[in-house]
Amino acid sequence: RSILRAEGVVGLWRGVGPPLMVAVPQFALVFGSHEAARALISRHSTRPPGDGRDAALAGALVAVPTTFVYTPVDRVKLAMQSDGRRVASGLPPLYSSASQCARQLWRSGGAASFSRGFFATLARDVPGWASYFYV
Repeated sequence: RSILRAEGVVGLWRGVGPPLMVAVPQFALVFGSHEAARALISRHSTRPPGDGRDAALAGALVAVPTTFVYTPVDRVKLAMQSDGRRVASGLPPLYSSASQCARQLWRSGGAASFSRGFFATLARDVPGWASYFYV
């Protein structure tokens, strides 16, 4: 409610732009990585073709390249959303746009600033993608 009062309906969508921009390339990477991993696994697997366990293992491997792509974008999104909470509490915003937020994150912490949360994202995505491709 405080975000609605401070920023209106637009505030509910703060920080959503970066993940939407990366969604299409990310899914191209997901399915391309899955096909490559599946081909590699099928060459070495003793299970019958189409076995769900091989699909799940290939899905788990998808998490590695996608986490490299998604973590920096997620970092910007989370910073923008935190900034929205700041605005809701009556403070001025730190960021005027996602690109300005990314520049500020770079200035304050360099590349390391964009890798915060990498291992948490990986821990979430390994079982997530394994499940996605198993089912």
